Amino acid sequence: MALALACPSQSGGQELSRTVRVSVENDYFDFWLPPDKRSDDNYTHGMRIGWDAIAVPAFARAAICGKRACGSTFEIGQEIYTPTDDAVLPIPGQRPYAGWLYARASAIAASDRTRREVGVTLGVTGAPSLAAQTQEIFHHLITGFRTPLGWNQQLSAEPAIAVSASQTWLFSAPGSAGRWGDVAPAYHAEIGTLRTSVAVGGRMRTGLALTHPWLVDSHARPWEAYVFVGGQTEAVGRDLFLDGNTFHRSVRVDHTPLVSTLERGIGVRLWRLGVEYRAVTSGREYRTGPPSHSFGGIGMVWSRGR
Repeated sequence: MALALACPSQSGGQELSRTVRVSVENDYFDFWLPPDKRSDDNYTHGMRIGWDAIAVPAFARAAICGKRACGSTFEIGQEIYTPTDDAVLPIPGQRPYAGWLYARASAIAASDRTRREVGVTLGVTGAPSLAAQTQEIFHHLITGFRTPLGWNQQLSAEPAIAVSASQTWLFSAPGSAGRWGDVAPAYHAEIGTLRTSVAVGGRMRTGLALTHPWLVDSHARPWEAYVFVGGQTEAVGRDLFLDGNTFHRSVRVDHTPLVSTLERGIGVRLWRLGVEYRAVTSGREYRTGPPSHSFGGIGMVWSRGR
């Protein structure tokens, strides 16, 4: 059945930014540590490509947008998870090898102070995720990395789905002072065979010539620089990558019900190109896991203009 598409994404003079985004996360990007001290386990790699569109399905516009600026975003990505101690056969208490290849589509409604997003994620685990090949290639390119041993024991191939909703608020000083800093608290909820959880958190930025984080800023300067800190606490009901396959028995561990995450980083923008680095540290994710795990992320954003 064909879906009617509603355009444009403007409302009351406001317009959502349209960008193309590429990001790579890896625990090898813990640049504050010597290379031989960086971990290569748990959440070890993630790669994402995303882009925005003006067109929004009419039913989604009616359900979440109202009179707000409305748009949609699409993303494809891959994630890789490995146990702390590598072995040919699973070690009791160690999380399973797991790969995840997915696509996500979301509808977005926003004003200058709020941003709401509702999305659907579809993907596949197991060999079709190509996680084993990705890690083996990466290890081959980086001198000194071991050959992964346990991918023959990874979670089996199965489709997975998640439906998510999030809300972000933006608070900044009035007038031009708001270009020096802002605070954006948020919540996120997700349910499905992939993950079931609820999280609350936020991000605080400070810098020079800050632009609006999600709307087109007609007063934007040709450059921007900032630092940020953020975090969240998440209540987890299910995590496929820890609890194992949904439809049959597999390697699994007991996830912890509450997980906290801290991020900090720096970003710059010249004209339409923005680059951001963030360092992330998460708490214990499963009862027999390490007390914390860190990784770094490098992201690039290209603004497509109006």
